[in-house]
Amino acid sequence: MTTSAVITPDTGSEFAELADSGGTLCDKHTLSVGPLRHPATGRNIDVTPQMLDQICHNFDAGEVGPVSVQLADDKNQHSESPLNTAGRVTKVWHDGKRLFTRLEVKDPKVAEKLRQGLIPGSSAMLSLNYSSAKSGRKVGATLLHQALCVRPWIADLGISCRSRRRTGSPRTGSCCCRPR
Repeated sequence: MTTSAVITPDTGSEFAELADSGGTLCDKHTLSVGPLRHPATGRNIDVTPQMLDQICHNFDAGEVGPVSVQLADDKNQHSESPLNTAGRVTKVWHDGKRLFTRLEVKDPKVAEKLRQGLIPGSSAMLSLNYSSAKSGRKVGATLLHQALCVRPWIADLGISCRSRRRTGSPRTGSCCCRPR
């Protein structure tokens, strides 16, 4: 069982304490094992099952802190602007060949567009050797954020929403985004 902590401001702060207000959950295929040529940098990356393990471990260990769900900008580029934040990643897992993320989308307009299939893609922002927010040491491959987009940078991933049956086995579907 993973336990997470939220740093909240003191009572004299102008920020409100965070609370779980629900949202829409959506599972997304994020990355696949195999050779990858990053379309923006041209860099060749060998995505291995060990890399997927490392991404999952670093997420579960909270090495980067909260991982946000961002909206790509009008040029289909990633942004880490708080104004483009639609939610957070709540779970990361893999099946040995594919990495998946569970997104909790808090913005109701964005959630509705996901349910309607108007935002079909997602794109992961990864660091291949992240300096941990907790320890300052290099921890390897780490998910920094997940961007929702119309056209993912890596278009041949076969990105699709996924849901889980009560048995826990994955089931492919058109979109499983559901209110929480």
